[in-house]
Amino acid sequence: MIKGIIFDMDGVIIDSNHFHFENWQEVFEKRYHVKIDEKEFASRLGESGKHFTEYFLEKYKVKADINELYALLYGEYMKRRDSVKLKPGVIDTLKILKPKYKIALATGADKEGAAYTIVTHGLTDYFDFVIGGNEVKRAKPDPEIFLKAAEMIKIPPEQCCVIEDAVFGLSAAKSAGMLAISIPDKMTLCQDHSIADIHLNSIKLLPDALSLL
Repeated sequence: MIKGIIFDMDGVIIDSNHFHFENWQEVFEKRYHVKIDEKEFASRLGESGKHFTEYFLEKYKVKADINELYALLYGEYMKRRDSVKLKPGVIDTLKILKPKYKIALATGADKEGAAYTIVTHGLTDYFDFVIGGNEVKRAKPDPEIFLKAAEMIKIPPEQCCVIEDAVFGLSAAKSAGMLAISIPDKMTLCQDHSIADIHLNSIKLLPDALSLL
């Protein structure tokens, strides 16, 4: 029986993946005269920020300090974050789920950014716990972040489900012994979601799907 729900943030709660791509594209074109391929970018969404950045530096043979570049990209995204909208149906879905489940947010983004998003969009009352990628040692697909989230909401892993839009997060959920539910974003549809236990095309369908378990 599912008693806890752990949501990813980017691509699940907020419609941010295309903002990240536009940000990366702009920085790489202006700074390094490199045009990033959108399909390749989308195929790696959900990977840890460091590994993600390392991949594209190597792919396009860009010589840059990874920490400086990551800080630059993060800073540029912060300038745009107020333009990022919630995914359709998020608030209505959370309103239905909150009385029945413990709910956590587990994101690869920094805790500060996650907290800002929750407050800005009026989601504070819906989440019992929030954990950011800077609070764990190992990023997805390692299960650490989901296991810590389950511990903090005091629900055993086997009674938790994870809502993800990317294969790295789905793999982490499975490794944690949790039910993995795929709700792909339009940018992550290109990824192989076959590892998921349940496949949905909208977060609006989540309450009904959980009621059948």
